[in-house]
Amino acid sequence: MSGLGKSNIVSQINDLILHEEDVDDNTGNSHFDKVLFVTVKNELVSTKASVEDLQKQIADKLQIDLHKENGSSADDALASALAKLRFLIILDDMQTEPSLEAISIPRPSEENRCKVIIVFSSLTMCSDIHVDEKFEIKPLSATEAQELFESEAGIKLSKLGDDTQAIAKKMIDECDGFPVTIILLVPMYNFIPVDLERLSPLRLSAANLGSNF
Repeated sequence: MSGLGKSNIVSQINDLILHEEDVDDNTGNSHFDKVLFVTVKNELVSTKASVEDLQKQIADKLQIDLHKENGSSADDALASALAKLRFLIILDDMQTEPSLEAISIPRPSEENRCKVIIVFSSLTMCSDIHVDEKFEIKPLSATEAQELFESEAGIKLSKLGDDTQAIAKKMIDECDGFPVTIILLVPMYNFIPVDLERLSPLRLSAANLGSNF
């Protein structure tokens, strides 16, 4: 389900881990040799093309040429390169049941201390695979959705007139609690009629001054 902000969350996790790794590098306490963020291109027409693209993205981030690694196949070359590393790989926007083996990603274990984070479009897609932990990101409640809108728009709905409030709340409700949709809605707030009676005398004075120039 798109629009819940899953990609934004894992992107922030990626940035946070990279920052911590930079700090830990200076003390010799780094958790991972490589942290890789890869976005799945679901528009590719075949599973084979999608796997090959993922392999290329990972290889590019590792700065290796899969076709020049001692004459090995691309699969073996990538698996061999990753096997030498303690890695964290984030696979964002996975819409089919994944196979790490098909992508040539060594399966994480206690021994290699590697990690893989997979972001699915639906929780049901990972029902048949073994994972250590599952996290479901749910739509916002009505209260949370309104608070997000108010935060992004920089105004409390309670400061608006009844008719304007009703318009804004209807627009928020139609977002179904999807944070990304609510954030994209905010620019449309400029089209909501403003209740001038609720404006402060200071803002009215400023508006009148502006009309004199």
